[in-house]
Amino acid sequence: MIAYIGGILTVALLPSLTYAALLALLLLLLRFKRLRQSLLFYLLGVAVAAIWGAWQLHHRLPSSPQAQDLQITGRVDSLVQRDDQRQVFELAVLTVESDLPTHQRLRRIRLSVYHTDIRFGFGDEIKAIIRLRAPRGLHNPEARDTERYYLASGLDARGYIRTLVKHEPAESFGVGVVRMRVKNWLHEQFEPQAANTLSALIIGDRTGLDDQHWEWLRRTGTAHLLVVSGLHIAVMATLGWLFGRLIAVPLQLCGWMGCSRWLPTAAALLLATLYAALAGWGLPVQRAWLMLVVFLLGNWQLLSLSGWQRLKLSLLVIVSVQPLAILEPGLWLSFGAVALILWQLQQRRQQPLSCVWLRLPGEWWRLQLTLFAGMSLVMVMNFNQLSPAGIVMNLIAVPWISATIWALPVLLLLVLQWPDAATLLNWNLEMIWGVLQWAAQIPGLLLQVGRPSLMLLVLAILGSAIILLPLPFRIRAIALLPCLPLLVLPVSQPSRGHFNAWVFDVGQGQAILIETAEGHLLYDTGPGFGNGRSAFAYTVEPYLRSQARSELEWVVVSHADADHSGGFAALRQGYAIGTLLGGEELPNVQVQECRSGSWQIGDISFTLLDPFGDYADLSSNDRSCVLRVSNGRCSLLLTGDLSQSGEYRLLSSGLVEPVTWLVAGHHGSRDSTAGALLDYAMPEHVVISAGYGNRFGHPHADVIERIENREIPWSSTARQGALLLKADSDSCSVISHRELKKRYWTAG
Repeated sequence: MIAYIGGILTVALLPSLTYAALLALLLLLLRFKRLRQSLLFYLLGVAVAAIWGAWQLHHRLPSSPQAQDLQITGRVDSLVQRDDQRQVFELAVLTVESDLPTHQRLRRIRLSVYHTDIRFGFGDEIKAIIRLRAPRGLHNPEARDTERYYLASGLDARGYIRTLVKHEPAESFGVGVVRMRVKNWLHEQFEPQAANTLSALIIGDRTGLDDQHWEWLRRTGTAHLLVVSGLHIAVMATLGWLFGRLIAVPLQLCGWMGCSRWLPTAAALLLATLYAALAGWGLPVQRAWLMLVVFLLGNWQLLSLSGWQRLKLSLLVIVSVQPLAILEPGLWLSFGAVALILWQLQQRRQQPLSCVWLRLPGEWWRLQLTLFAGMSLVMVMNFNQLSPAGIVMNLIAVPWISATIWALPVLLLLVLQWPDAATLLNWNLEMIWGVLQWAAQIPGLLLQVGRPSLMLLVLAILGSAIILLPLPFRIRAIALLPCLPLLVLPVSQPSRGHFNAWVFDVGQGQAILIETAEGHLLYDTGPGFGNGRSAFAYTVEPYLRSQARSELEWVVVSHADADHSGGFAALRQGYAIGTLLGGEELPNVQVQECRSGSWQIGDISFTLLDPFGDYADLSSNDRSCVLRVSNGRCSLLLTGDLSQSGEYRLLSSGLVEPVTWLVAGHHGSRDSTAGALLDYAMPEHVVISAGYGNRFGHPHADVIERIENREIPWSSTARQGALLLKADSDSCSVISHRELKKRYWTAG
């Protein structure tokens, strides 16, 4: 088993599937008998994962900065997400008006529709001219790998409808139509918060829950309760099993004695399958259902499998069907939780109590403690957080939510006959959210933990293993000591006199984090969008959380354009800000003007360059803060969206000195990064922050020509993802995150 899973994991870590073929050279080792069996299983895992990956890549649209307009006929194959200006859904491709094989191979695409009065629904057939792009995503440290998600989900392209040629509402009646009608009915019968919660629990549609709800769930360690996965499938299976037992009793009285074994199992599988279909068969649901199937088959008459054997078999089945699931935190959270439950059950059998009802509360408490101790490292490694109060909250919330799910069939049928019964469900869900909101506001509830080093991780694993063993309490208490450094020691920072600058891949915008041994400075916050959201939450914030950052000593917002200041509201909501500088005023906050001035953070100097004396008649771009960062060996110049006229004023003031790195002005726009600036600044490397295939054509060909004519190397977030500029005492280097973390599914 270990060898087989190792083969699947190996492929998941490869930068190209070409290397998988080279692993066939290991067949030469088959002459060693001791290695033969393990090696064959390892290569089988490699073959399964490589074939699956190659098949998925075979259908994916190749990456290209230029979008393609194609006439496509397809069927809406998901619930439609709606906001004020946009509808988003997945389209199962039926026909493509193109002779290219890469277009004919498309299976499913993710589509957006803007500014239309037509309401699309599941099963609708459409023909449209679609502007199509490869499923390429942003690439940032510690952030979600959207390209892996697209590949695992079988989404071969993404795009938006330019011209709708034909729209035919769904005529067939299938599971998807049922899900759509259930969602509409819930919003008709219940209050918005209750309707959105029920949509998440029943049909797996979490789009109605806003950021505030997810923050409450995150802080209380209960987010798993609103994501249809193992808990929900297990609850429905238990309900089905009880129903099957209830039916089996009268059948046994009638002489059907054999039904008591298979009928509960069949009812459990049937109800869990119906619920999984209603929930949309998302990847977590598929994994939970496969695990349930394996566990239920273990009850079959001809099979005699222990709980541990079923757990191992279900893991093998899941990673064979979904090889990339091996990299998903949800997989290890689910299997880790089940393994800990099995472990706890073994301990219970060793220490029986006389009264079941007296035993249950104590066992439930011990189970939650076991789950917390065993899953804490998984939470730290994947989510950089620890919620000790989550033990208490799960003690309350898990049975509460489970009871609610069990009661839903009866309550929803009651609402159909008596609409006023909806008040009971509204009240129940309002109470759940009220408790979570109250708990989320408790000071010190959530511990933000940085990414641990290998040594700290090994110590913590050792301590956690001892805590889980059936040893005396004193020994297990002492085992907490190796875990404490994980919580109290700061994450690694640049050495004194060094600095790192992360130029994040935020799309068409800019966000740059400068790290020193003594403090951090964020220059710009990334783009914002019309619906009040921004890219900050999924580009910059994951890295800040991995560093256990709750405060930024300095924040500079170059100017008020949305592509530079769009993430400020999210930043301000989640982080304390020491000193805030800005080229323009920002809403509802006091901003210091970033004109002339300099300061030190440790041994790193920060200097504001002021090319203009009077800013009254300047454009927003020319109000941009200009910042120079230096440690004496390496230096960085940031000019925001300063135009060429501003750059010439900067040059005439004599403030420009040679630098190591220059971040091109205005995302590589033609009216910035003048040749004179390149001549005077003499950068060793130019960095461009721009979106891949953006509609402005940034970086402009003229800018690239100016840079290359001077034989200056350049990098762009559009091509290389987030860029790390490392300034040491003896070297200055540029590292591409897309190349550093390249996997076989990584586009480009």
